[in-house]
Amino acid sequence: MIDAPNRNNNCPCGSGKKFKFCCGKKNKNITSRLDVKDIAAISYLLTQHNIQAAIDYANQLKTKQPSIELELYLLFLHLKNDDYAYVAKAKHFLSQSRNHCDIAEKIFGRLTNVRRFDFVVELYNILDGHCKRKNIELLYIQAQIQLGQALDATTKIFEILGNTKNLLLIETLFNLSFMGKMNNVAITCAEKYFGQIQNKRPVNMMLKYGMALAKDNKRTQALETFGKVELHHPEDLEISLTLVSARIDCGDLVQAERILNTQKISPRQTKEVITLYCKILAQLGRGYELLEFIKNVIQRHADHLWAQTLYAKYLQMLGANQERLCFLEEKIKETNSPQLNFLESYAMSILYENDIAEDIVRRSQAEVASAHKNSNAIKHDWQNKKIRIGYVSSDFNSHSVFYFIEPVLKSHNKDLVEVYAYYNGNKYDGKTDEIKRLVDHWSPIHFLNTPSAVQKIREDKIDVLVDLNGYTRGNRLDIFACKPAKYQGTWIGYPATTAMAAIDFRVSDDGIDNTQKSNDRFSEKLLEIRSDFFSVYSPPKNAPAVSEAPSRHNRFITFGSFNNFNKLNSEALYLWASILSEVPNSRMLIKNRSVKFDLVKDNIIGSFNAFHIDVERIKFIDWDISSEQHYSRYAEIDLMLDTFPYNGTTTTCESLWMGVPVISFDGNSHRSRVSARIMKAIGLPDFVASSLQSYKAVAIEAAKSPSRLCELRHTLRTKMSESDLMDYKGFTEKLENAYVDMVRKNED
Repeated sequence: MIDAPNRNNNCPCGSGKKFKFCCGKKNKNITSRLDVKDIAAISYLLTQHNIQAAIDYANQLKTKQPSIELELYLLFLHLKNDDYAYVAKAKHFLSQSRNHCDIAEKIFGRLTNVRRFDFVVELYNILDGHCKRKNIELLYIQAQIQLGQALDATTKIFEILGNTKNLLLIETLFNLSFMGKMNNVAITCAEKYFGQIQNKRPVNMMLKYGMALAKDNKRTQALETFGKVELHHPEDLEISLTLVSARIDCGDLVQAERILNTQKISPRQTKEVITLYCKILAQLGRGYELLEFIKNVIQRHADHLWAQTLYAKYLQMLGANQERLCFLEEKIKETNSPQLNFLESYAMSILYENDIAEDIVRRSQAEVASAHKNSNAIKHDWQNKKIRIGYVSSDFNSHSVFYFIEPVLKSHNKDLVEVYAYYNGNKYDGKTDEIKRLVDHWSPIHFLNTPSAVQKIREDKIDVLVDLNGYTRGNRLDIFACKPAKYQGTWIGYPATTAMAAIDFRVSDDGIDNTQKSNDRFSEKLLEIRSDFFSVYSPPKNAPAVSEAPSRHNRFITFGSFNNFNKLNSEALYLWASILSEVPNSRMLIKNRSVKFDLVKDNIIGSFNAFHIDVERIKFIDWDISSEQHYSRYAEIDLMLDTFPYNGTTTTCESLWMGVPVISFDGNSHRSRVSARIMKAIGLPDFVASSLQSYKAVAIEAAKSPSRLCELRHTLRTKMSESDLMDYKGFTEKLENAYVDMVRKNED
């Protein structure tokens, strides 16, 4: 329960008087109820959409007779007017709202409608059980789920579930659990519901129950549930499509395809049917069929955005980057207001291409930047005792970004800075929990629209706001366009400029961004950290010990590539094939998700066949069920071959930590210099090629010395640990000093 204000403090009602002379005055009748006529007058003004008039009317009433109920009405009215600052003034009265549950429920409903789930949780805790309204409790559970607080939501659900037999309430709890991906909780709710009814079970609930079972690794029970639904509803098209989707998620692809090909569904080439069929073909790895199918789809549905998006998605998956770029470029040129996702996709895809002039790359970034609407400038009139740093990312989870931001968050000097994390993702895992523990303030924002997110950050009075996405999926550059913080920068997630005027700086080191040409390539000022690399790296905690070099027992060298398939191009494949042709008996292991497709495998094999490399010398792996299994794959590799022009970053660091050196090429852009910078930072410049011609020579020379590779394998972790790459405290101190200098210099 929230404490009453100190009697000498200003009254939270906003009167400007001290609490002891206002709402804290002895014998003041603050518990009085509003007259029915006054409530009707406020309600009438709201129906006329005249919120300000309603606020003025309520304030007039307050001068005559302040009351808890009136304060709660004022809070509701200010929320209707999108004024969230009033929450701080009125929340004290919510702890005394035992007799005012109707207006309290309206407050929670309004906060839920505008998706300010942070306030829902805060005010619910202040309410402290004074209003035992089930609707308020359900809104609280929904807020906890949206904020990623699954444990708290689960506790509340089981508390309610254990004290009710109301079927409608149990069904609501089930739906909330299912929505929140709390599958074991959803299963418990469903089984309690089914245990209380004798009649036919609701089909939608049965379907969701089956999906929850599947996601909880209870595949046999899930398939039995789907079978029962199919038996009772054989002709229902909507149910059949839901069953197909559920069976795909369950891995029952053959049965899913059988249902989809039935006479009642197959002729209906709707968005839903097409999307499901693409999923089946993709998961079965039938790339040739998938490519032909999506080409037919785009011909029949050329004017539909969903079809255009689907086509671009699967072209990327199949490695048809040139076709994808041409398609996106065509769609962008068709209109003066192209889709933002097409602009961002094009700006990202062009980075993978060879022989693209940097001015074309810069122009593509500028086109995306121009699509972001700038709002009116916000006055940054605050001065914080500690510098407030905000990091914005959709990747505070088991994502590559984690391994570079986590050591910085851990090393921040909390006497100097206060750290805020704004999470735009909806995936929560152990890595998310680690980030939450390391920051001072954690705020999920994926459910907030641009104005609400801007207001939230504005309320936090952030000095330095740092984007960790760039134009990758899940970015919130829409927020940055509105300049809610004093200074705004970009770092880690994207290897090119944002071209946004609202982004002031880009964190870099003293070499990777080719500073002589930085003014041409970056709209941002380069914030150079005096270090051998522009970030630091934290190795995975579950990485196994380094293995012996496989060449020791194989008697041949195994090259490898674990990079994303989008980074592979024909020039790289031909170069790798030529290397294998000159290293006798050598092998190549290629691991990425796209090699499950027959089309992709055949294209790769074709590149190697041009150099008469037998297919048995190439091994493909598309997916590992765990990170531990993935790390164990490095035991099969002697030497990694990096991609170009878009290098590996996490993959390069990970490979080195597992004892496998990387052959890299020092290019002329950020994306083509990352691996070279890493290799030089750990003292291995002889693994760096200065040109594509020398790349081959460097790889062959390294392969000629298997004994050196064996020795090096067991020293790489030490080399990394002693380099700038893992100097967490030193790097973070330099970064903080740059932040502080930026803010304090302009305050003075």
